[in-house]
Amino acid sequence: TRASRPTAPSRPISSGAAASLPMAELSPKQKMRRQVNAIRMIHRMEKAARRVPVLLLVAVWYGASCFAITTSKMAMQIFAAPFTLCLCQFLVATLVSRVTMGLNGDTPSPRGQESPVLWKIAASYTMGFMLTNVAFSISSAPFVETIKSSEPITTVLLAFVLLGETETAFSYVCLLPIVGGVALASMGDMSFSALAFAVVQVSNLGFSGRAVFVKQLKSGHKAAASAKGD
Repeated sequence: TRASRPTAPSRPISSGAAASLPMAELSPKQKMRRQVNAIRMIHRMEKAARRVPVLLLVAVWYGASCFAITTSKMAMQIFAAPFTLCLCQFLVATLVSRVTMGLNGDTPSPRGQESPVLWKIAASYTMGFMLTNVAFSISSAPFVETIKSSEPITTVLLAFVLLGETETAFSYVCLLPIVGGVALASMGDMSFSALAFAVVQVSNLGFSGRAVFVKQLKSGHKAAASAKGD
């Protein structure tokens, strides 16, 4: 009889080749590796899917902000009535908010223990909007928006005064370029107005107060319905 040839030892299947094989032909270790890779791929796809709505919302917010600034300034050039403009903006915001709350089934009541904080948020936000429109009526839109970029400074100051919060030294250092940039841009602007500068700074205090009071609401009244949303 003819002697049988010795069989060559089987070589381990590479990861690239294992990816094309059916599950039945894989070793337990390779099956586990394929399942782990599949789970990782699903997680990556879920993260990518979450980013798309966020990026879309940021783009819509940015576009709406530019449109609001442009139309507000155009309205002030035609008819300098900042309080009338505020009334129209607040009416539209109220209607949209009411419809949104109805669709989501939200019925937050401002009569709970968080009511004083909610009124502070509303008052500071209203002051910020009204004074911003007043600034648009007496100065140019680029100048107003340049001064409004110093809002982080007023937010840090109000957080310290109202909440006793302090930031790191690095955070304070990062505010210095904002101070210098706003000072250089405002002094070099041909439409510089001391009155407009003061009005915008007070409006910054309003928007900063809104941010500080919202933080106070979320930290001090976590169970309130108004503290669970934005």
